[in-house]
Amino acid sequence: MSFLALVVRILLWPLRRASSLVFPLNDLDGLSPAVTAKAAQSFVSMLRKQYPSNDSELWSTTGFAALKNEATASKSLILVYLYSPLHRQANHVVDHILTTRQFQEFLNQPHLVAMGFSIHSGQGLQLAQMLNAASFPLVALLEPQQSTLSLMLSVQGPVLLEMTNPNTLLTYMNTALTRHQVQLAEQEARRIQREEEQLLRQEQDAEYHATLRADQERQRQLREEEEARVQAEREAAEQESAARRELDEKLHRARNAVRPPPAEGGTRIRFVLPSGKKLVRSFESDETIGSLKAFLLVTFHEDEETENIERIALSTNYPKKTYDDEDVTLEEAGLSPQAVLMVQDLDA
Repeated sequence: MSFLALVVRILLWPLRRASSLVFPLNDLDGLSPAVTAKAAQSFVSMLRKQYPSNDSELWSTTGFAALKNEATASKSLILVYLYSPLHRQANHVVDHILTTRQFQEFLNQPHLVAMGFSIHSGQGLQLAQMLNAASFPLVALLEPQQSTLSLMLSVQGPVLLEMTNPNTLLTYMNTALTRHQVQLAEQEARRIQREEEQLLRQEQDAEYHATLRADQERQRQLREEEEARVQAEREAAEQESAARRELDEKLHRARNAVRPPPAEGGTRIRFVLPSGKKLVRSFESDETIGSLKAFLLVTFHEDEETENIERIALSTNYPKKTYDDEDVTLEEAGLSPQAVLMVQDLDA
């Protein structure tokens, strides 16, 4: 068996040598970004060399993975051209279609990127297998969809080679590109509509929250006003209660301070009220000015026909004199045995 294997290897060596010369190893094999970029650059170099007047910049020189990411981001279609350099009509499609003015104008449209690969490169072989290519050359339009590629158009082999007018192929390609652009326009319209709806919802939410905050602020103000009103009423009630207690205590002291009128003698006082009404009463001569005010205070609160005066001042007209010292007796004040006192309301 080892001898037979050796014979086979010797017989196949010329074929392997020829193959290595035609298809150099480690040049375009592999699918690394650098190798796939080199495969794309090889096609572009061929265009520049054989068709110097052609705009080769329309063809990508990056790796296929990088171009796919670019197409996904820009929502572009990918035009792929696969060919075999060994095909007897290898340049037919390039001559009659790819380098024509019409096809150049097509490639220059937005939402479209293009690249070419030899099927003898690792990337070209992978794409041929992915597209189920049965013959070459091949032109395909791919649409990136998230992590996959959708085949929109594929023309290959004899069908493609029979096309001598680029418009025949461009009719199909423009239809696919137009359909793609319509889809993009619809997607953009939906995106704009979603943004407008989202903006409208945000405005409505902002308006709702603003209204809610305004309502909450009004409620807060109403609560504060109600609390302030209740507090004011409470304080007023407390002040009124305190004033009433103070008055009750004052009346109680006044009643205790007022002695019964003397049976005879004493000091006769005639009080002239602010209304002109007169009150006459007799007091002991040793009673004080404070006793007179206490009598008047009790009288004002017990007799509804008199004025209600709480802060009382006493004075005489002739001579003009005011009696402020409540501890002075009537005799010491010179009011005994009789006198006329004018009553003033200090709060009036």
